[in-house]
Amino acid sequence: MGIINFPTATKQEMMDISEVAFANVVTDGPLASYCDVRTGVKSGDRLAWVNPLNMVGKPSRGCEPESDNASATLVEKVWALKDYDFRIEQCYTELEQILYNLGLKDAIDRGDLSGTEYATFLDTLITNAMDKMYKRFVWFGDTEAANVADGGKILNGVDVDYYTVVDGIFKQIDTMIAAGDEGVVVTAIAANTKATYALQMSEVWDPIAILTSCILDAPVAIEAESDQQVMVSRFFMNKLKAKMLSLPQYTDSQFTRNEQGYRTVTFMGYEIMEMKEWDEQIKNYIQNGTKYYKPFRALFTTKSNLKVGVPNTDTFGQL
Repeated sequence: MGIINFPTATKQEMMDISEVAFANVVTDGPLASYCDVRTGVKSGDRLAWVNPLNMVGKPSRGCEPESDNASATLVEKVWALKDYDFRIEQCYTELEQILYNLGLKDAIDRGDLSGTEYATFLDTLITNAMDKMYKRFVWFGDTEAANVADGGKILNGVDVDYYTVVDGIFKQIDTMIAAGDEGVVVTAIAANTKATYALQMSEVWDPIAILTSCILDAPVAIEAESDQQVMVSRFFMNKLKAKMLSLPQYTDSQFTRNEQGYRTVTFMGYEIMEMKEWDEQIKNYIQNGTKYYKPFRALFTTKSNLKVGVPNTDTFGQL
């Protein structure tokens, strides 16, 4: 069984595999542009930081002062790396019957596809797939993922094992919300709860008001950081753009693409980034066949708060 189902074509049409067109893929820029990627991480490694010292400073207490009860809490997390793998197969005999010029090796090495033109072609396909894989792990990973029929959020028929490697950012946020963690402030978007795709998309709501609340109601600790970032789904960005362009102070030219390739707009001094990889997952997999699971999403956080650990610098994109 081959990886690619090549169409029937003449030898001349398929003479050079490098001319085969690739389907467009969602490439929103490197993961490291919005996550704090740590390399050289081992399971069990500890990550610790100290919260600010609480209040100090009272009227002078003379020569025998009473000590303040000042303290700074230590926060510690433990890295828990998980293994993953994927296996694909391609036999050279299937290829030589279809394509005229693959640059295959000769004689005894003919079955070795490494270093051939086909391998270069395949490398690009797999690298793009791995980029999507990492983003899926980071954002939508859930070690308890289940299909809708089993009480989960994954579309029936989709293999949930593609999601159970690690608990991603959204799963960790949901866990913090359920625990009542004061570090997470939630602003509800009513359109997310509607019963069908059509009702979700047609619901009238104000994305500017939601975004304003997201930013202004955020924990004050975020304001002290220099790497703040606001990310929204494409569903959200489309609503935001429509609303902004209905106001005289906004024009289409204010929606640009940054150096990582994200569609962005500046709002309240922040660059609002559209995360198309969220929508790709929500539209295709994180839904029940009737409605999407929270298509309208906005996240105000810091890059340093979104940590991703990998064993070594070659982990990303290495085959």
